[in-house]
Amino acid sequence: MKKLLTLSFLLCVFLQTMAYEWTDGNGVSWTYTVSESKATITKSTQTTGDLVIPSKVYDGTTEYAVTTIGGSAFKSKSKLTSAVIPEGVTSIGNSAFYNCSGLTSMVLPNGLVSIGNKALYGCLGLTDLTIPEGVTSIGQYAFYGCSGLTSMAIPSSMNKIGSFVFENCSSLTSVYIPSSVKSIGEKSFYGCSSLTSVTIPSRVTNIGAEAFEKCSSLTSVTINSNVIISKDYVYDYYEYFDGNTHEVITVYPNNLRTIFGNQVNYYIIGEGVTSIGEGVFSHSEGLISVSIPSSVTRIDEYAFCDCSSLTSMTISSSVTHIGKYAFDQCPNLICVTINSDAVVSRGEDEPNGDDDYNMYFNTIFGHQVRLYIIGEGVTRIGSYAFSGCSGLTSVTIPSSVTSIGQYAFDGCSDLTSLTIPEGVTNIGNYAFEYCTGLTSVTLPSGVTRIGKYAFYDCSGLTSVYCHIATPLAIDSETFTNRAKATLYVPYGCKSAYQNAYCWEEFKEIVEMEDTGGSSGISTNIAAPDKGDIRVFGVNGQPQPAMRSGLNIIRMSDGTTRKIIGQGH
Repeated sequence: MKKLLTLSFLLCVFLQTMAYEWTDGNGVSWTYTVSESKATITKSTQTTGDLVIPSKVYDGTTEYAVTTIGGSAFKSKSKLTSAVIPEGVTSIGNSAFYNCSGLTSMVLPNGLVSIGNKALYGCLGLTDLTIPEGVTSIGQYAFYGCSGLTSMAIPSSMNKIGSFVFENCSSLTSVYIPSSVKSIGEKSFYGCSSLTSVTIPSRVTNIGAEAFEKCSSLTSVTINSNVIISKDYVYDYYEYFDGNTHEVITVYPNNLRTIFGNQVNYYIIGEGVTSIGEGVFSHSEGLISVSIPSSVTRIDEYAFCDCSSLTSMTISSSVTHIGKYAFDQCPNLICVTINSDAVVSRGEDEPNGDDDYNMYFNTIFGHQVRLYIIGEGVTRIGSYAFSGCSGLTSVTIPSSVTSIGQYAFDGCSDLTSLTIPEGVTNIGNYAFEYCTGLTSVTLPSGVTRIGKYAFYDCSGLTSVYCHIATPLAIDSETFTNRAKATLYVPYGCKSAYQNAYCWEEFKEIVEMEDTGGSSGISTNIAAPDKGDIRVFGVNGQPQPAMRSGLNIIRMSDGTTRKIIGQGH
């Protein structure tokens, strides 16, 4: 009985793979196989011109519907110029039209479901192709080297773009990836040198290594998927030899450079993305600009590290965490706008663990940033926030800030100008310690506390403009350069400061003009622009321009004015 069943099975397999031939009315012979009353075209005698594949074939007695184009059926028939695949065909086999380099057009049927590996590999002349809705599978290398294709719309019935599918389609200028796609295989668009932009839909959870590498015209990428830029599903891979186990180890770091290469200079991150993962944009040497939406709350370590062309960055108010070295080694990143209160003010007075260590901006942005603009809404500059930022020359603090934490600007030796806004009430211990380039500072009237060592060893400090009516308690270490600096105080308060501990030791104490102007001294930063004026120092010597400290201005009408110039 078992032998009979085995023989029956073998006979069935033989009949299913048995090849038949049928010649159509044009004298073209078609070779086909039959399975479950459906035919697969495996060969044709036609080698040139326009190929019209029949929808049905005959064995002399029975008619069979053609549903499949078999593997290698028309392989290397380079003189075929067009191909029409009939309705009813659901599958195109592996290498079916491999290296049919003369094909300029092809019609795919609406019922098509799958396109096999290397199905149209090397069809150089193919310029136009529409993949119908309903196709769910496109095999590896399916359109490899189809250098004449200019556009491609992937149907919404697909959820995966296989590896190498459109590799070296060098004329492809645009591609539509539908929202149904969840995965894009490695090198899927590698070498598509005419592709200028691409949008990654929100359902994509995996993009293979070098998927868009060598796309030399690809300058803009829109990413709508949170997973792509915040999880480990995005990967490059490299292998190394383990000397202990003698095995090849595969490692998958998370880096968009290995997906898009270095040619992309602008990434647009869609709303809905909540985090920028560790090292995602690192080493993206061509990246000039990136748009971070308000939905992002977290930027992890090394996220933009070594992006050598990045020039500016705006951190939205939603961001509550920036990891260490997130923007380190970005030598052209000289201006950073920060709108997040949490980023600038997170942490307690003393650093405590890795999370608080993220407050040190020099470990986030390195030493290359020269200008920080802090947006309205930020209420506190936290402890150590800009500590050690020795490349920093200027920082803009908004009126919303009420407190400057300890060590906030400690060691910012190139900081030359700083305006402390009216809303600040507290200046923490060591806040501006070792700011040796700082020449002048203005203390607003609302300050109620100046911490110890706040301006310790600010050796370049020559002018302190203090708008506080009653001298605050300070010690000898608060302003260590006071013997070389002039103190400007509110009108009528000179006597109080002359009798106040440590304040009395400033080189000179000068009263500033009150609102009524009774002292005759103005605190304008620049000389008035009224006709022909001349500027003199307090010693009566002419000066080419206004200087820090007291200036005597002779107006064009012969009158004189005393003006205090504030240094920068």
